[in-house]
Amino acid sequence: MEFGKVGVELELAVVRKVKNVYTTEDLVDVYSVVKNGIESRYGFVKTDAGRHQLEISLYPVDIAQIKEIPNMILYELENIRKMLGDVEFVFEGVLNLEDNIDIWTLWAPKERYQCLFSYLKRKSPKWYLVKNAVIYNALHIHIETKDVFNENIILNGNYELLDVLINRGWASIERITWWQRGWAPIERILPSKDTDLKKYYEQIEPIDGLPKENTVWWYVRPRPDLQTIEFRILDTVNPENIVERINFLLEWIRTK
Repeated sequence: MEFGKVGVELELAVVRKVKNVYTTEDLVDVYSVVKNGIESRYGFVKTDAGRHQLEISLYPVDIAQIKEIPNMILYELENIRKMLGDVEFVFEGVLNLEDNIDIWTLWAPKERYQCLFSYLKRKSPKWYLVKNAVIYNALHIHIETKDVFNENIILNGNYELLDVLINRGWASIERITWWQRGWAPIERILPSKDTDLKKYYEQIEPIDGLPKENTVWWYVRPRPDLQTIEFRILDTVNPENIVERINFLLEWIRTK
């Protein structure tokens, strides 16, 4: 398989002080500052599901340049710190909150989330479990390719690579368990092994006008809009560990 550039999206929580358990007051309202995104030197800075969640979305780089990715992210984080003041960043897959926090209040007020909630209410009896998305942060790695519906990579990535990543400690059990709890229809969590992948993807029901690429939550999913395959199971990590994960994925892809 031929592949080109590599793109990275790193999610993290922004807090006033790193702690074991967080209250609402500990979480920094990033959304109020960056809203729907700010273009920066190396990409875009925006929020994810939670008001306190920051997403660094880098411009794609050549494979020969991936060793520079940690420095690019650190540069963007320093700029965010200048904007937000005395804050700290939490690089972990699960943010531990006090039991009395109403998690729904932590969501960023984006119209697309209201569309999503409305759809899940109609389709999934346990839709309310989606609320926990704001306690999970992830590292998304995009591999540029002309073959975005490569079945060997996507199907194996969703079933075979999952075990590899858990065994390496790169995907938390809490996150994997949450994915299996029924908050979304199964076809939006895992692709079927028994049908043509492209046809299967194309037949997934649209959600109230939202881009389909943002409404399937496969561990490894095609991104025809970006001409990439996106690996999005990985829990978030410190920037210096990103290159190791990219190299692992590239080597894994070469075996398919």
